[in-house]
Amino acid sequence: MDNKLKFSKYLRGGEELLKVYQQHPACYVGSWTLGVLLTGLAFFGLWPLLILGTGGVVGFLALALGGAVVLGRAFRLWRGNVVLLTNERILDIDRSGFFSQTVSQVFYSDIQDISWSRRGLGAAIFRYGSVQLVCAGGSIRLVLAHLPSPATVSSDITAAKERPRTKASESTKAPPTTAQERERLVEQVYRQPERN
Repeated sequence: MDNKLKFSKYLRGGEELLKVYQQHPACYVGSWTLGVLLTGLAFFGLWPLLILGTGGVVGFLALALGGAVVLGRAFRLWRGNVVLLTNERILDIDRSGFFSQTVSQVFYSDIQDISWSRRGLGAAIFRYGSVQLVCAGGSIRLVLAHLPSPATVSSDITAAKERPRTKASESTKAPPTTAQERERLVEQVYRQPERN
């Protein structure tokens, strides 16, 4: 599915989606390993469990369904925890379960400082980290956690932050400051034919 269609419900009219960042898959290795082990244990122990009768069938179903739920939850969390960069703001979409979701937004004009960090052995090996955004006088801090290549994400945010300023400065002209410029503007307005 195209990212613009998938995330269009979060965008405002005229807002353009620039980038989408998902959390690094290595952050969910523990959940995926547990899900695979439970499911594998159910299927590799299928014959001995079936010999036990009804209790074995219930055990098989519990292991298989438990593994499937753990795998499904890990996949849904991985796919649902994203950071969206638009031409106006940053959206941080966090899922912490099947039915809970938090959406945080920061406008580029409110960002005062951008920093990134990489902590721990897993982060060093798999090259993921966090990007911290300090906003509104330093009292509000938004942490975008477990992103691959946090230095690249930080530079992309900086580039997106500068992007609206250059567009606005190119599209708007400064008002006329000298008397001659004002006179030329008045003449241009009065020379135009009247419309009836």
